[in-house]
Amino acid sequence: MKKSLKRSVAILGTVGMIMGTIGLPVSTYAAERENNSQISYTNSQEKFLDKIVPDAQKLQREHGILTSVTIAQAILESGWGNSGLTKQANNLFGIKGSYEGQSITMNTKEFFNNSWTTVDAPFRAYPSYYESLEDHALLFVNGPSWSPNKYASLVGEEDYSKAANIIEAGGYATDPNYAEQLIETVETYNLAKYDQVYDTITAKTSIYAYGQVKSNQNAAIWSTPDTVKGAIKKSFSNKL
Repeated sequence: MKKSLKRSVAILGTVGMIMGTIGLPVSTYAAERENNSQISYTNSQEKFLDKIVPDAQKLQREHGILTSVTIAQAILESGWGNSGLTKQANNLFGIKGSYEGQSITMNTKEFFNNSWTTVDAPFRAYPSYYESLEDHALLFVNGPSWSPNKYASLVGEEDYSKAANIIEAGGYATDPNYAEQLIETVETYNLAKYDQVYDTITAKTSIYAYGQVKSNQNAAIWSTPDTVKGAIKKSFSNKL
């Protein structure tokens, strides 16, 4: 199912490196996958989650958009990654336009005047799922060009039901039942468990150490591992 989406997004990205006080974090995602036996997934659904969850959690830590809602949107709009648009262009959310000059033309159903109609439109073509997920997160963070604060209340919202309704109220999709479908998808597949994106430090020790970064690579120094809540970026350079 494709949705009519309106987008104008600036794409940003960084590569980080942890130095300083060292912790021993526990992988939240791995633990949740092991405890997920009560949910029935097909093999293809499990592979889709394995591929998308870590990146969605990373982007939640960076931008404050709930992983559960991101995944629910991806499930609905890409059919668990099986839509033609996703297979051909790694476009999980039906974002229109072009990405770094790359696009693909597909037909899509849009809801206007109380009825569905099919139209052809250009959609962004991404090199991988990650860029699609990042583009999606930045839409909410930055808003469309004509209304930068349209989704401001979504950033940092920790209730998936409220988040779903904020997305629908912002006009993200033409489907009048979009929020209801998002909430149902989150609850059916117990996706809220993935919103726990921070690792737990079980032990700490202070060390004095040197780190080497490859040339032309971005680098960051953090107070604690960047997957721990409250981690502070002490220094950043893109000129190493």
